[in-house]
Amino acid sequence: MQRANLVAAQTHAIQCIVESKTYLAFRSHTLSIHTKALRAKLGPLLDIGVPRVDAGKALGAIAVRAWDLAAKMYTSNYTFLFNFPACGSKFLHPSMECDDPNVLDTDLQLHIRQAKIKLAIKPIITMRNDRHETITAKKVQNGHVLIFP
Repeated sequence: MQRANLVAAQTHAIQCIVESKTYLAFRSHTLSIHTKALRAKLGPLLDIGVPRVDAGKALGAIAVRAWDLAAKMYTSNYTFLFNFPACGSKFLHPSMECDDPNVLDTDLQLHIRQAKIKLAIKPIITMRNDRHETITAKKVQNGHVLIFP
């Protein structure tokens, strides 16, 4: 129950922030800082022919969506766990999907032959309900990985 009280307090705190009069100004200011930092970090990785303005708008849109999604997640009364599979670990069929176009095996065959993970693309996301005596968990997204041949 201590975890449930912590999650409830966190949810209440974030709801108070989101409902405040100055939230939109705070959100806008913070998002501009994040977007500028993303542009500085990812700018050198862009292809030479890519228009910087279009890339900046796309990065800004990603930052806005991530911010809004985070606010919804933190006010949902659930705990979200993000687990990126470790490189070199074994492929687990029930919780991972292979996105490698060069691998022709099914996910079950990869699990049986204990294929090794080359790169994790998306994390395994689990949503946990801590509000009751028994904690319940539900997988929201499988991990997406690349496999060594």
